[in-house]
Amino acid sequence: MAAAMVTKAQLEARIGATLLQRVADDNGDGQADASVVTQILTDASGYVRGGLPQHDPDDMTPANALVTDELRRLALDAAEMFCAKRRPSIVKNRNWVELKEAIDADLSRLMKGQRSLGSN
Repeated sequence: MAAAMVTKAQLEARIGATLLQRVADDNGDGQADASVVTQILTDASGYVRGGLPQHDPDDMTPANALVTDELRRLALDAAEMFCAKRRPSIVKNRNWVELKEAIDADLSRLMKGQRSLGSN
């Protein structure tokens, strides 16, 4: 399995540590559960990789230069989507379906060559 394209710290910077804690605290201890956060990051990375089948998934890891700012942005968008889908009553200001549609549109433009991954 390929590594997640983004980190917990990057997701916290995107949505806030408090919101991530509320979304990912399944055991009620006031902390984001590591297994939940890992699953969100893995699912988000898999979603982006699945939308770009022309690339080898093992090439899209944080250690590889192919993980450009654009891929990180898409993976963070997807992670935010999975957070909103997981706890819609907590992530009230983000509709996961709208996030999914925006991500899918971006992935489609990349596949059609209408956008590029750019470079680091």
